[in-house]
Amino acid sequence: MTTLNDTRRDQLKTVCGLSIILVAGALMGVVEFRHIQKMSSSLGVAVFALLPFMINLGLIGAGIVLWRSRFNGDDILRVAGWVVLGMTVIGLLATWTITHQNIRGRPFAHAPFVTVNNLSAGGVIGFVIGWYDILRRRHWQQVETERARIKFLHSSLRHNVLNGLTVILGNVEFLEAHVDETATELESIRNRGQELKRFAEATSALMQNFHEVSDISLRPLVLSDTLTEEIEKAREQFDHAEFTVECPADIYIEGDDFVAELISNLLSNAVLHNDKPTPEVSVTARRADDTVVVRVADNGQGIPDEEKARMLEWNVKGVDSAGAGLGLAIANTVAERYDGTLWIEDNDPEGTVVNVELPVASHNASAASPEDIPTT
Repeated sequence: MTTLNDTRRDQLKTVCGLSIILVAGALMGVVEFRHIQKMSSSLGVAVFALLPFMINLGLIGAGIVLWRSRFNGDDILRVAGWVVLGMTVIGLLATWTITHQNIRGRPFAHAPFVTVNNLSAGGVIGFVIGWYDILRRRHWQQVETERARIKFLHSSLRHNVLNGLTVILGNVEFLEAHVDETATELESIRNRGQELKRFAEATSALMQNFHEVSDISLRPLVLSDTLTEEIEKAREQFDHAEFTVECPADIYIEGDDFVAELISNLLSNAVLHNDKPTPEVSVTARRADDTVVVRVADNGQGIPDEEKARMLEWNVKGVDSAGAGLGLAIANTVAERYDGTLWIEDNDPEGTVVNVELPVASHNASAASPEDIPTT
C-alpha cells in the first residue's frame, strides 16, 4: 500500500517536472509573441516569428500531454530534466555562435530572438528524447520483471517439490523398517503426491498466465478452509512456532490453487525471518464491503520503514536475509494475480504485519456474523 508521504512526494515531483516544462514554454512564448508584435511585414510574421511561437505552444502542449499520461512523478521529473538539458545544449551552441560573431565585429541581429528560438527547439528535442527514454526504461523494467518471475517459478517449484520429496522419502524409509504397518504412511505418500501434482499444474498455469493474464481460471474458495489447512501445514513444518487463526466461516474469494501458495509464503516468512526463540504468528481475516483483508502478524524484529516498499520488489532482500530475495515479492505477485493488494506495516508492540486485500467472490453477498468466527 502506498503511504501518504510517498503519494505527496510523487505529487511534488510531478508538479516540479510539469512546472519546469510549462513555465519554460510560457516564458519563451511571451518573448516570441512580443517579437511578433514588433514585426511590420506579414510575411516576416508568418515565416520568422510565428513558426517558433508555434514550437513554444507545442512544448506547452507536450507538458499537458505528459500531465495526462500515466507516468509517475519520477518519470515526469526525468522528462523535465531532458527538456532542461536539451535547452542548455542548444542554447550554449546559439550563445557560442552569437559570441563568435560579436568577436569578429559582426554583431548578430535579433540575438534574443535567435537565442529563444534555439532554446525552444532544444526543449522540444529534449522532451522527445525524455519521452523515449522513459518508454525504454519501462520496457527494460518489464524484461527484468519477467526474468525475475521466471526465477521465482524455478525457486518456488524447487522449494515445494523438494519439501514434498523429503516427506515422501522419509515415509518410505519408515516403511522399510515397519513393513507390517504401512496404511497410514501409504496414505500420507498418496496425499502428498496429489498435492505435488496439483502444485505442478498450478505452476504451469501461472507461468502461462504471466504472458496471458486473461486466461486466469478462478473459482470460489472458502477462505477459512485455506487458512486452516495452511496453518496446520505450517505447524508441522515449524513445530517451534505458535500459530493462531481467526476467520469468518462464510467468506468466499475468487482464486485457484495458488491462494494456498500465497498464504504458505506469508507464514513461512513470518517464521523464517523471526529472531524470537518462539515465533508467534497470528492470522486474521476481516470482510470490508467487496474485499477481505488477511492480516499475518508476527512478533519478530520488524522491517525498517525504508525497506517495506523495497521488500515487494523482485530481487530485493533485506540486509540480514540469507534467501534469494523473493519472499514477499512472490506473495505480492500472486496477490496481483487476483487483482489484490499487499502492503506491510508495523505490528504493535513489535514485529511485522503483512496485509493482503483480496476480492470477495461475487456470489458471497452476506457478511459474516460474530458467532461464525472460529478461533484455533
